Amino acid sequence: MYICTKLSNIRLTKMGIFFDIIQFGISSVFWGLLLAAAMMALFVFIVRGWWKDALFTVWTYITGAILAVILFFQCTLMIGALKMRSSCDEYEAQLKSVINTYYTGNEIVNKETTAQLFGEVMNQNPLIRNYLGAIFGGSIEGSGYIFVDGECYARDVPNILIPYFKGLLNSFILRRILWSLGFVLVLGFIAVKTMETSTNNRLKARSNERIARRGTERISRDTKRISRHR
Repeated sequence: MYICTKLSNIRLTKMGIFFDIIQFGISSVFWGLLLAAAMMALFVFIVRGWWKDALFTVWTYITGAILAVILFFQCTLMIGALKMRSSCDEYEAQLKSVINTYYTGNEIVNKETTAQLFGEVMNQNPLIRNYLGAIFGGSIEGSGYIFVDGECYARDVPNILIPYFKGLLNSFILRRILWSLGFVLVLGFIAVKTMETSTNNRLKARSNERIARRGTERISRDTKRISRHR
């Protein structure tokens, strides 16, 4: 007896989950925005602390804006998964309630039945199906659901599926963290490379000033020579 996941033929991507979060869990968007803003503020603080004479260019701001959008997206997905993980006890209670409605608990159920039972919980919590689709397919064609592949007692279904679902969410959250760190490192490196330093600007200004002075001195010397010849 083990747990399986299946994907239906409805097209879904992580972007689709994002819009579903806006519909069913707007608070995740709010906290995702705050977390992304905090991460960007920390990034700027580190850059300013390490390169005190750094000056941001247009490309630095563009790179920072791209990073901010990506972090907002990843943080929102992560916050949504965290909220779902914290609600697993509630999902377990809902699943037990569904089982108690149809069974006494001692009946043997098959995989189709366990899928239907968990489907009742997903109908009450639409984001579960979307997250399962993304967890098992990434950019996939389908939303997902889980079931026990084999036979088990009806009373054991919540103790099998809910911990498994919680573990899936843990893995999803970890991937969001790793992706966020990866984007920070790559785009952060690009942002640093696009910056200029005030020291370099001062050196350029001094060099230009010296060139201008030399030009002025040459002109004055040539003027004096011309006046002498006259």
